[in-house]
Formats: sequence, C-alpha cells, structure tokens
Amino acid sequence: MVSLARSSHIDALTGEGGVMGSVFGHAMVVAVLAAGGLVPAMATERTAGERLTDISGFRESYQSGEDVCLERMAGIDPGQELAGNPDLLGGIVPSDPEWDAAWPLYLDLSRSVCQQDIDAAAAVFAQTLDAELSEGDLHALVAFYQTGLGQNYRAASLVANTATYRMLMESASSNANYAAFGEAIAGLVAARTAPPTKEPSQKTAIALPDADAAVALSDRAMRAVVEGRVADALEMVKPHTTTPDAQFDALLEQLEQQGPNIAARFGASDGYELLRNDTIGDSLVRPVFLHRFDNSAMIWLFTWYRGTQGWVMTGVRYADDVSLLFR
Repeated sequence: MVSLARSSHIDALTGEGGVMGSVFGHAMVVAVLAAGGLVPAMATERTAGERLTDISGFRESYQSGEDVCLERMAGIDPGQELAGNPDLLGGIVPSDPEWDAAWPLYLDLSRSVCQQDIDAAAAVFAQTLDAELSEGDLHALVAFYQTGLGQNYRAASLVANTATYRMLMESASSNANYAAFGEAIAGLVAARTAPPTKEPSQKTAIALPDADAAVALSDRAMRAVVEGRVADALEMVKPHTTTPDAQFDALLEQLEQQGPNIAARFGASDGYELLRNDTIGDSLVRPVFLHRFDNSAMIWLFTWYRGTQGWVMTGVRYADDVSLLFR
C-alpha cells in the first residue's frame, strides 16, 4: 500500500509588544495520507504530479484540517487561554473595559491561522511530487488510486486524517505546553548573570594657576548669574571642578525651576558684590558673593582648593538665608 504524507504545523500566534498569542499557539496540521478516487486524466494540460495530487484527495484532506482548526478556534475558552498565558492580550482581562475589543481581535487572528491558500499548497505539493518521483512511479500511483482498493484507501485516509488533526490540535493547545515554556524561560532568566557594574571614571579638572585666577573666574560666573545667564555661569566653572557634570546639570535644573518663585519673592535682580574671600591656610579659598534683589538677597559661595596641579573648584553653593553671613 502506498501513502503520501504532508504536514504543516502552524504552532505560534505571537504579537510584538505582547498583545496577543501564545508561544505554541493553535496548530493546523495537514497530513495527507493518499487515498483513492477517480479524476479524469488531462495529460496534455496537467502533470502527473498534479493528477496524483487530485486523485489522492489532497485538497479534501487540507480542507478537513482547516475545518478542524476553525472548529477548535470557535470553542476557545478565554479563561483557559489566559490561565496558560496571562499576557496573551497584553494583560487585558475580561473585567477590563478593553476586553470587548481585544478578545475578538485575538479570535480573528486565530481563525486567520487556520485559513490558508489550499490551491497554493496543492501546487507546491504537486511540484514536489513531480520532482521527487519518476514519471513511471507517478503513473503507477495514479493507476492504484483508480482501483477499488485505492478508492477505499482514499476514503479511509480522509477519515483518519481528520482524527489525526483533532488529536494534534488538542496536543498543541494544551496548557502544559505554556507552563513548560514559562518554566524554561524563568529558568534562563534566573540563571542570567548580571552585567558588571561600570565604575564611574574620575573627572579631570582644568586647574587654574593661582587663587587670584580662581576668584576672578568666580566673579565672571557671578556676573552671569545676576544677568540671568545661570547656565552660562555653570558652564564657565564646570571644566575646573571635579564635581560630576550630572550634579551641575541637576543644580541648573533646580535653579531654573526655582526662578519664577525667586523673582516673585525677591523682586528684580539689582547687581552683586564680593563680600569677602574666606581663606584657610594656603590651600583653600572661598569667594562669598551677595546677589542683591529689590526685596532681599541671596548668597553664592565658590570653594577652591590648591592641589598638585593648581587651583580646582570643589563646590558651588547658594542660599537665600543671608543670616548665615553673620558669624
């Protein structure tokens, strides 16, 4: 007895971003176990592979698989699907307002997996037969299906194929598949080694030659602050400090956010003055500025340190409590 077999297993419905599908999905298996039947030969128009495809019941078997698949999709239980894959619809559950729109989309996708182009599949099947079997073998097989035994085999094979489709569909849609997949992925994630933490690189500051240069740069930065150019002021001193740039960016963001409140509380800017240069030994200097407004004032302090390469800024601060100036 001769049999022809072909299977097509569509085993996954997935969506980018996690909107739909399970990993194993719903399968449509097309396994053609050739069976007998009589189709008039058209030797001048059809190849032997095409005649064998028709007489073996390929299209009928394929259609049977599609019908079983659609039957399975029509009986999908939302609770069972979500139990196997909670993220099937991106986390949407029946109690959510989006459910009535999301679930039909999933059903439409499921049905589209079942409905394939039967004629295109038959053409590929016939072309493969023509390529793999000799002309004599093809004619012999066609002759077999024209016999009573061949026709009986064809009819029995169609019934057997349908039973096979049902079994494979049940196996492919089993929640055990989802659970096994989830456990395997969880194991891989748990075993994943965390990437090494990148150590922050030390910032190299451009040192100034002496304390006078440090005070002069502080004065230029203060003038920019008074003129409303806070970003320019911080950019002036940033290259000369070991303070991470991210801290300067955070300071700028803070000042820009507080700007409207400062203007409402203190009034218009009215210049500045250098109150004093605090020094400690020969290695520390801190110019202290008073930023005057119509109604009050703010304090700005620039701290400089003399290192082995020269003077570098170690910090810049501001405060609105002028009482800190009295000591």
